[in-house]
Amino acid sequence: MPDTHQQPHTSAADSPLRFVVLHHTGWPGRPDHYDLMLEKSAGSDPNEAALLTWATVADRFPGDHAAGSELLEMPDHRRAYLNDEGVISGGRGCVKRIDEGSLHWLKDPADNNVHEPQFMLMGRRLRGNFRIEGSGCRFFLKCMN
Repeated sequence: MPDTHQQPHTSAADSPLRFVVLHHTGWPGRPDHYDLMLEKSAGSDPNEAALLTWATVADRFPGDHAAGSELLEMPDHRRAYLNDEGVISGGRGCVKRIDEGSLHWLKDPADNNVHEPQFMLMGRRLRGNFRIEGSGCRFFLKCMN
């Protein structure tokens, strides 16, 4: 018997934005750390630099600390990191996905007036409202719940 139940059509523009936390290890000359990557806008091109990225200063999962997690702002990363894990080309170590989920911007960093992005994450470990505060090279991930 054919399935007559209609599924709603969802385009890439309708899909929720995503985030990922990757544990980045084994990069010679750099300490192990976690990368927090937040999708700026919907899309499907895996090579598009569409992920705002911060690396933890310490090798501790971001968001596990009441005082906040100190972060370093990194260049935007390719959307492929939402799905990829394993060895990174160029001898830059490897990454393992530790958390992932949906992302909703509360204060969109694309708005030039937003200096502290605010967002809701719905992952396995990071769940709730967060903001990134700071300037220059010192940033902190803070839970707003």
